Amino acid sequence: MPWVLLVVTVLAYHNSVRGVFVFDDAPRIEYNQRLRNPGPLTDWLGMSRPVVESSLLLNYVIGEQLHAMRWGTGGLDPRGYHIFNLAVHVLAGLTLYGIMWRTLSLPGMSDRVRGAARALAFSVALIWAAHPLTTQAVTYVIQRSESMMAMFYLAVIYAALRAATYQQQGASGRSARVVFWSIAAVVFCLLGMGSKQVMVSSPILVLLFDRTFLADSFKQALSRRWGLYVALFGTWLALASTMGFGAVLFSETSKAGFSFKAVTPWEYFRTQPSVILLEYLRLALWPRPLCFDYLALPLNNVFQIAWTMAALSLLGILTLWAVIRRSWIGVVGAA
Repeated sequence: MPWVLLVVTVLAYHNSVRGVFVFDDAPRIEYNQRLRNPGPLTDWLGMSRPVVESSLLLNYVIGEQLHAMRWGTGGLDPRGYHIFNLAVHVLAGLTLYGIMWRTLSLPGMSDRVRGAARALAFSVALIWAAHPLTTQAVTYVIQRSESMMAMFYLAVIYAALRAATYQQQGASGRSARVVFWSIAAVVFCLLGMGSKQVMVSSPILVLLFDRTFLADSFKQALSRRWGLYVALFGTWLALASTMGFGAVLFSETSKAGFSFKAVTPWEYFRTQPSVILLEYLRLALWPRPLCFDYLALPLNNVFQIAWTMAALSLLGILTLWAVIRRSWIGVVGAA
């Protein structure tokens, strides 16, 4: 089934390889002098998304080397960048499959669920990997920050699940396999933090996942895997070192996610509930119509702001209730 998932995902997005650079690709790639003259490593580590920037440099260097071997057109050949984006998406889909399969195969699941674990995992991963909503993250080169973050986010959960599973099978917390997967989880978390700031929630979600599917309580999860969680939450320090929190939160000129004009954090906050409920959730169920930019201007309709905030708050309360009851719906809602 993983091979089928790989083939279907590649077929769904293979035409993206013929794409060109658009919008923010120009300043970040075509006119980015740092790709031609990288400078010291410390400059790269100080960037807000050093892992993404490093991936662009890798693409450029490989393109230049291939051109020197009379293959391709050089470091600015869009094909290499698009192939990288597609590879990231494929790996994310395969990782999701692994998470679903191993979770549904846990001893706490019913015999019926465990018997259908592979088929269910394949179905979920296939829908996600081939869903039209992922088009922008795959085909828009600079949006690899989103897809790379998603890949590492899933990889953290997968690695933590593997480490915990070995412990459940009787391995000690210091066994080679447990240590390997625990270290892998921390490395993936660090790479995710260097891809996009949304990764900040991953240590919390891993703990929630652990408590819901593996441990009997948060206390048990923390006591069994305290070293893993100390390291995972410690990655927040790495994220903090690459961000100016004060500038992001309090600057009046912050773009706050809108690329076409300066939008204050409050304008962004009051608009997001409407975008989540009326755009994201709707398009997840029925991805039509799709366009590159919906021009989600800051919302000023008081009634719409009020009811969408109330509805989203209700969903948050229901998610919290599901978390308290150790329901898998709580993990999905929190994610």
